[in-house]
Amino acid sequence: MKRFFIMLVLLLSVVISGCSDKIAPKDLSPATITIEDKASTSANDRYEIEKASYTEKNVKITYPQLNKLGDTSKQNKINQLIQTEALGVLDNYKDNISNLDLNMEFEIKYQGTDYLSIQYRGLAVVKAVAYPVHLLHTTNIDLAKEKSLALSDVVTVNNSFIEKFKASKYRTYSSDLNLESAGALNDVLNSLGSNNLMDSFKQRTAEFYFTKDSLGVSVEVVHAVGDHMEMEMAYKDLTGLLQLKPDLK
Repeated sequence: MKRFFIMLVLLLSVVISGCSDKIAPKDLSPATITIEDKASTSANDRYEIEKASYTEKNVKITYPQLNKLGDTSKQNKINQLIQTEALGVLDNYKDNISNLDLNMEFEIKYQGTDYLSIQYRGLAVVKAVAYPVHLLHTTNIDLAKEKSLALSDVVTVNNSFIEKFKASKYRTYSSDLNLESAGALNDVLNSLGSNNLMDSFKQRTAEFYFTKDSLGVSVEVVHAVGDHMEMEMAYKDLTGLLQLKPDLK
C-alpha cells in the first residue's frame, strides 16, 4: 500500500489557482446571516470575538466578528472585510451554488491587538462531481490599517523563502492523512516546482496564517494526498525575510 502511495505521489503536480473577484455578500441573497454565540477569548481585553454564520440551502460558513473594539467605525469596517473574505470561498462555485453542499468552520490561529489570523476548513461536495474537495481558506487582518494582508506583505518571496518552506514543519489537518508518517512527505515536497511555488506565493490568493511562533503557508495539491498541505516556519528561522510578524510582547 505504501509503495502504491509513493508511486502515486511521484505523479503529483501543484494546482496553482489564479486570483478571482470576490462575491460581495449582497450577491448571495437570499441567505441567512446570524450571530450564533460569543467566544470567550479576547486580545488583552481590547475586543471580543463572536461567531457568525452564513446559511443558504446546503451551504453553511461560520466566520468571526469583532465586538467591543471601542471604535465602532473601525469595527464595522473590519467585520465587513472578514465577512466578504469568508464568503469569497464561494467564488469557485458561482455556476454550481444550487448543487453545492458545503460546511466550513473557522479557527482563530492568532488573535492580538495588531493582527487577527483566521483559518477556514471544510468539505465541498458538488452533485455529479466525482469526489469531494477539502478546502482551506485564510484571512489575515491588519487591525491598525483595517486591511487584509497578502503573503507578499509578510515575507519576501524569493528562492531562499521557497527553500525554507520545503524544509519547514509539516502540519497534518487529519489523523487519517499524514504524509510524513506515510513516508511520502519528501516526495510531495520534491514534486512542488520552485517556480510554480514562487508564482503561487506572490498571488494575493496565497493562503497563510500566523501563530504565536510560526508562519504557516498552505499549498494546493492533488486530491489523492489531501487537496491542500500546510507547512509552518518559525519566525526565528525567517530572519531577513520577514517584513512583519505579530507583536509577541
